[in-house]
Amino acid sequence: GWGFLLIESKSVSEMALLFGSTWTVNLLVFSAILTVILLANLLVLKEKPLPLHGLFLALFASLILGLTVSARDLLWLGTVGQWVLGGGLVGLPIFFAALIFATLFRTRAATTRALGYNLLGAIVGGVLEYLSMAIGVKGLYLVAALGYGAAFLTSVPRPAVASSGPG
Repeated sequence: GWGFLLIESKSVSEMALLFGSTWTVNLLVFSAILTVILLANLLVLKEKPLPLHGLFLALFASLILGLTVSARDLLWLGTVGQWVLGGGLVGLPIFFAALIFATLFRTRAATTRALGYNLLGAIVGGVLEYLSMAIGVKGLYLVAALGYGAAFLTSVPRPAVASSGPG
């Protein structure tokens, strides 16, 4: 929830720089978000459980990509190219985050508790949005990466370490 809200806020702000602050920005951002969440859920429903380590790696790579590519880099494209690549940049980290959420949610026995923690994370993310005034809109990706890093450390099982016995 924390990372998702920060990425969503950053996406709306950055796409407003590309297209202006209009309803089309909201259309682009929220359409991309809802589409990739739907695709992620369909993929998790149809496939065997996806490897979480790989999903987190892809998520962090997409955050780095979003951090390095700015709206200014898309200005040379035509409107369609800006929509497609802009939507892709918005949707890519959310796609991997949605895959991770759906994969983890699928394994939880207490689904209401999992949704509650996700909602609590969204509230924390909403509060952390104010950091953009100090670190800039792009810096929200770094704060989101911290949240996803914490999620990785707390939810991905680590391989068992072989012990050599007592003593």
